[in-house]
Amino acid sequence: MPLIRTIAVLLAVSGCSESLFGTHGVGHGGGGGVPDTCSGSCLADAAANFDGTPDGGNDRWGYLDDDRDRTWAAMNPAGMAMVGTANNRIERCADQPSAAACAGLPDALLVTSSGTSSKADPALLYTAAKAQVIQLVLHVNVPQSSATQRVRLYRNSREDVLFTATAAPGDAVAHAITVDALEGDRFLLALEPTGAQGGTAALQLFVIDANQTFPATCQLALTFDDTTIVGSTVGNLCGAANAGFTYLSGTMPSTPPLIAGPFSYQGNALYFEPSLSLVGSKPLGGDGERTIQFWVKNAAPTEQVAWLFSDIDETSAHGLAIRFTNMSGASSGLQLEAAVVSATNPVAYAGQGIAIPNPDLLPWHFVRAVHASGTVTLCLDGTQIKSAPLSGPTPSNHPPVFGQNSSDLTTNLSANLDDVRIFSGALPCNE
Repeated sequence: MPLIRTIAVLLAVSGCSESLFGTHGVGHGGGGGVPDTCSGSCLADAAANFDGTPDGGNDRWGYLDDDRDRTWAAMNPAGMAMVGTANNRIERCADQPSAAACAGLPDALLVTSSGTSSKADPALLYTAAKAQVIQLVLHVNVPQSSATQRVRLYRNSREDVLFTATAAPGDAVAHAITVDALEGDRFLLALEPTGAQGGTAALQLFVIDANQTFPATCQLALTFDDTTIVGSTVGNLCGAANAGFTYLSGTMPSTPPLIAGPFSYQGNALYFEPSLSLVGSKPLGGDGERTIQFWVKNAAPTEQVAWLFSDIDETSAHGLAIRFTNMSGASSGLQLEAAVVSATNPVAYAGQGIAIPNPDLLPWHFVRAVHASGTVTLCLDGTQIKSAPLSGPTPSNHPPVFGQNSSDLTTNLSANLDDVRIFSGALPCNE
């Protein structure tokens, strides 16, 4: 089952901006099956809910300056508009009917961006009220008089991308995707001009109840909030195969130690040292494509092999592992690697990895690994860093674990982990 069902209109795409789960791009004119209105079970309509207040008419919206550096700042109300850094501005097309961008989307929002000379991009924010399967529908119209815009739809941070497209002057983007949303998930739609000069675009975002049983594709979601931890057990917010994970000190259950996560709004993260691990109770199951992603803060970049995630079964050679490797023992030699078992007697691993550029530049890194059609794609901080053949049958019959090799229980990870998610299906990288 595909991770995200997508419908879109596009003329051409290439490289990592193309989703692994469907086709998409930029086109002229109609929506090609993408809904034109927030019909049916409409949860939120960006333009209809806009009323000049900081949280919109249904209290689920936000209007932000996206500072491109993992920080955001709320825009300020000014009459029936929200204004931010430099010329960043969001208002209704209904209040600016003569704007060229609004000619094709009169019921949308008119967004003015400052360009790369500014530190921030204008962004819409929708916060999910509960765990449910939702459809996100976007429409963007860039007039001939404007600048080329990079359209970004993402969850919680720019690195956790759901869709990107580049819209040149005169282009329109229409796109629809279906995702499993957790309560409190932040979905943001940002417009980033590709040049120094900013411009305008008409923008519409609908959020629609997909009327599907939750979860549809989410196998695992661990956020390490206080409410998800009972004793030594960390609850799975997807409530799928693994109801909970046990935090172990050696072989004994232990209360999970928590620290601050990469973002204040995401709350706590989980602390690991070499004797600690997080162990699932059941195999994830599923077959075909899957996406594994999490935030990690590596506290020991000189460790030779540090297991981040594994559901490897060394007897059957099923499963996948994600690990840090550093055979040189120097920080500059740190690699991110996805690996499978290539032989069972004796056990041998085959992996695809790449050196992490400037590993000490950012304390937290967002890792996404996509295994599909005999290929593994590694994404670091929202950018594809490796895509190469990696065979290996899945699913595994071994429960997933974090902080150790799932088969021989080797524990050697000194790191912090946050916002772990595993989906059936494939997500894109970003750029």
